Amino acid sequence: MEAPQFYIRFEEWAQAKSRSGFALFVGAGSAVGLLVVSPLFNDIGILNAVSLGIMMTVVYYAFDPLNKG
Repeated sequence: MEAPQFYIRFEEWAQAKSRSGFALFVGAGSAVGLLVVSPLFNDIGILNAVSLGIMMTVVYYAFDPLNKG
């Protein structure tokens, strides 16, 4: 089964990002994702979403999952 064209373009775009750009993208996506689903969980607030975003950015920058070497 062939991957959808959107997925292939998104993967190429993500791999073309720099280390810091990809880390910021993942961190921002994590924070926004938590804010979107936070109404389902009454206990999660903006501070938790920002904290998650910062930590995901740090982790992805430190471990660099797109490193090809």
